[in-house]
Amino acid sequence: SRPTPILLITGDPAKAGSEWSFEAIRRGALDLRAKPIVAPGHEGELAEFREHARLLASVPVVYHRRRRTAKGPPRSRAQAVPRPATAGPGLIGIVASTGGPAVLAELLGALPADFELPITIVQHLAPGFAPHLVSWLNGVSSLAVRLAEPGEAPRAGQVYLAPDDAHLLIDEQGRLQIDRQTPPVGGHRPSGTILLESIARRYGPRGLGLILTGMGSDGAEGLAALRAAGGWTAVQDEATSAVYGMPKAAVDLGAACEQIPRSELATVLLQHVNGRTPSG
Repeated sequence: SRPTPILLITGDPAKAGSEWSFEAIRRGALDLRAKPIVAPGHEGELAEFREHARLLASVPVVYHRRRRTAKGPPRSRAQAVPRPATAGPGLIGIVASTGGPAVLAELLGALPADFELPITIVQHLAPGFAPHLVSWLNGVSSLAVRLAEPGEAPRAGQVYLAPDDAHLLIDEQGRLQIDRQTPPVGGHRPSGTILLESIARRYGPRGLGLILTGMGSDGAEGLAALRAAGGWTAVQDEATSAVYGMPKAAVDLGAACEQIPRSELATVLLQHVNGRTPSG
C-alpha cells in the first residue's frame, strides 16, 4: 500500500534457512545483501554497499495490484523476428537483477515439470546467496533448479543458475562452462551478455533469450546478438518491472522482439516452445 524500496541485510549469508530472505523479496523487497564489515581494510566493501543502497533508494517502486487472473496490458511487439524451423532442441537464457527473484519464482512456478527445453539463468546476487536462491526456487517450482556445473550437458526441464562470481556460458559442444577468469562485464560476473552471446553462437535460431527487471544494462548486447542470430528475444515490460533499466536498455538497442507483462511470461514461453499454456 506504500511502495518503498526495501533492502534486506543479513550478517550471515551462509546460515541455514536464508532462503526465507527470497520469500521476503517475493513479497516486495527489492534486493538482498550481506552486512558489510565496518573495520580497517574493508573500506572498499563499505563504499560499494553505500553506493548500492543509494541507488536502490532512487528506484521508483510501483505498487502492482495482485489479481487471481491478471492479464496485464497487451504485449508490444518490436518487429518480431520469425524463428525458422531448425532440427534439434534449443535452450533458454534468462537475465535478471533487482526484483528478479520474485519474477523467476512466478515464471518457473508456472512451467510444467515436463517443460521441453533447458533454462539457464544469470541472476545478479551478492556473494553467498546463490545456493539459497536455488533452494528457494526448488520449493516453488516443479522444475529441478541447480547451480550450473562445468561440462554438464543441459537437459530439458532443468534450470541452471550461474554460481557466485563466475560467468555461465554454453560452449561449442553445447555444454555448460563456468568462467572465473574473464573479468566482470559492465561490473557483473556473472554477465547476462556473456550467457546470451554464447547461446547465439551455439543455438542460433533455436535460442531464446529473456531479460527481466533490473538496474543497468546487462544482457542488452547479448540479447541483440541472439536476435541477430535469428533467435526469439523478449523483455519484461515496463508496467510490471520493479526496475525497467535492463529491459529498457535492450529495447533501446532494438534487441527485443517482444515486451511481455510479468503475468504472461510463462504463457508466452510455452507458446514459443511447444504451443502449450500453463495449467490452472
